[in-house]
Amino acid sequence: MKAIGLVSSVPLLAFRARALSVIAEAVAVNGDVDWAVELTEEAEALLPDISAPISPASGTRGGAVDGPVGRAAQDKASRDEAAQATVTAGMTRQPKAAEGRATRSRGRGQAERAMVAVARAYAVCGDSRAEGVARGIDGRTRRVQALVTIGGAALDRGDTAQARALAEEAETRARTAEPAASTRTLVALAEAVEDPALAETLAGAIPQADVRARVVTDLVRRIAAHDPDKAVSLARSTLSGEARERALTAVAEALAAQGEADRAEHLALSLGRTAQLQALAAIATQLKDRATPQSKNRSAGLRDPSASSARKQSARTDAPTSTGTHTASSRTDTSTGTGAPVGTDTRTTRRLSTGVDGARALKRAKAVASRIPHADRRAQVWVRLIEAVAARESLKRARGLLHNVTSKDQQAQALLAMARVAADQGRFDLSGQLADEAEELALRVPAGARQTRLLMALVRVHLHLDRPGRARRLIDRIPTGQDRAAALADLAVANVRRGETSWALRLVAGIEATDQKARAYVALVRALAERGELDEALSVARRHVPTADHLARALTILVKAASDGDQEKPATQAESAPAASGRGRHHIATDAIALAEQRLGRVTNPDEQLPDFAELAVAIAGTRGQDAAAALADRIAGLAEAVEQPDRTAQILVTLTGAVDQERARGLMAKVLAGPAWTTGLRVLREIDPHAFDLVVEEMGGAQARRRA
Repeated sequence: MKAIGLVSSVPLLAFRARALSVIAEAVAVNGDVDWAVELTEEAEALLPDISAPISPASGTRGGAVDGPVGRAAQDKASRDEAAQATVTAGMTRQPKAAEGRATRSRGRGQAERAMVAVARAYAVCGDSRAEGVARGIDGRTRRVQALVTIGGAALDRGDTAQARALAEEAETRARTAEPAASTRTLVALAEAVEDPALAETLAGAIPQADVRARVVTDLVRRIAAHDPDKAVSLARSTLSGEARERALTAVAEALAAQGEADRAEHLALSLGRTAQLQALAAIATQLKDRATPQSKNRSAGLRDPSASSARKQSARTDAPTSTGTHTASSRTDTSTGTGAPVGTDTRTTRRLSTGVDGARALKRAKAVASRIPHADRRAQVWVRLIEAVAARESLKRARGLLHNVTSKDQQAQALLAMARVAADQGRFDLSGQLADEAEELALRVPAGARQTRLLMALVRVHLHLDRPGRARRLIDRIPTGQDRAAALADLAVANVRRGETSWALRLVAGIEATDQKARAYVALVRALAERGELDEALSVARRHVPTADHLARALTILVKAASDGDQEKPATQAESAPAASGRGRHHIATDAIALAEQRLGRVTNPDEQLPDFAELAVAIAGTRGQDAAAALADRIAGLAEAVEQPDRTAQILVTLTGAVDQERARGLMAKVLAGPAWTTGLRVLREIDPHAFDLVVEEMGGAQARRRA
């Protein structure tokens, strides 16, 4: 009776109908079939008002409600639906037409799921109306689901004849695939199988020409990595027009990556003018990358705007000035006598200076760049080549190539690239001079997207050089919005790495947009975790991260950081990062998991927020074991039932397979494969049950391919 009272407080009719159906099933199992039937009838009476689907009883749309609900309930239901539509529109802020379409789509999905629940309840009661409800469902997938459910109930009662008949009807309905469903099936199978020949067969059976061309192009790209000749043959035999040229561009790029510059260039020059431009630019970039393999130190430093702060902290003897800048007198590793910055891989440096293959690749890249017909695209490639020359040969030679770049914004990009290289070589004074030149040019670029990108890059370089004051002044020039918020986040992270967490929190608090502020707080959590300040990181996550999905991301970082505590760290990080404070890393992880379970109950947008919690569950399982993640994973799987987008539901369940044992993973995959977005789980199915995957490919893919032939 308490459950019945709670049902009346459920505001959305679809969920109320489903709740009544669940209670009816429980009552029937306990032996009171008459009351169970009454409850199911009450649930059925709600169906016509859930976005006005076809009523299984009357076959009409949105007519008067017969049965226990009555006119008063119909009026209240209409008000509930109107309120729901208003709330949904307010949250999504879409144009009115789009709001209407989205609301109707969600309403249809809710109605069909409610009808499945009602059909199941009638079936458990042994009431023949179950089949009528099931056949009144418009959607093929939900109707099949309802028929299978009813058949299972019939089998439980011992009525094998009815169970067999319903199973055959469900199978017939399932095999009658609409063209869109057929296309989705073949695309998913072609992308999931590992055998290129089978993938080609499946892709060739896709009925929609544009989709078929896209899938074949992706397949050509996959094959080109290990068999360029086969890739060229496939592209020329199955594709035409722009699709063929895009595919051949991908092959040319793959050839360049493998060092076959002659073949790559020959293939590129055989294409039309537009495709030729794209291909030559891609070839030049690949050759540049072959010429300049990046050291781990450099790639990490460029992603981390203030990574040099941690490297230099232990060597400093001077105090910060009012702007936070320091002298460069102790910025190199004097213990090695090389003058290289701390953390530089000297083996990589020698490889860059003596590798003959790299030198030839860079020379060829310059020749290819000169043949690019479009001036702006040619200049973009030259910017990357200038950076490569600076890293491989010398900054002086790189500067001599600036004449190939004429526009101010691209010259500024080239100077910034050289500044980064100089900083990674430990030449901080020269790096600062190059950054100053770049800034002067950037401020002369007309306001707009290009100037904003330059200013953001300058902010990162200034932070890399320990110039927070200069960075802050440039941030003030960036237009208010996402870009300025990202730049402020970079500055805040740099402050954390200098131990100025309170100032970093004040900076982030000034960001207005909630989503951007949440991303910035997650960045602070990451920076604190990297320093080993896990207690402070957990405090920031608990007190400041405003949205559930971003909190899940922050907790994922913390769980991984707590697990990494026993692993060996680079010397420079160990010097600058204090040990985890307070109660220890294990308790930090335990508290993070408890906080996740607490906040999971406050999820307001399951479609957008549950995927991040699923990733968190995977991280917990990977670091603390599947038992530690089990409770959270089970709750997430349960909440995924409320997600209205079938693709998103399947995505969440597929992700959770990485957090649970194999038996549970199979159960989650069974749910995915029984739903409308079953193709989402094919890659995981291939990993956990290859035999089942092969059967699916043969049954679904083979049938579709034969039908196409």
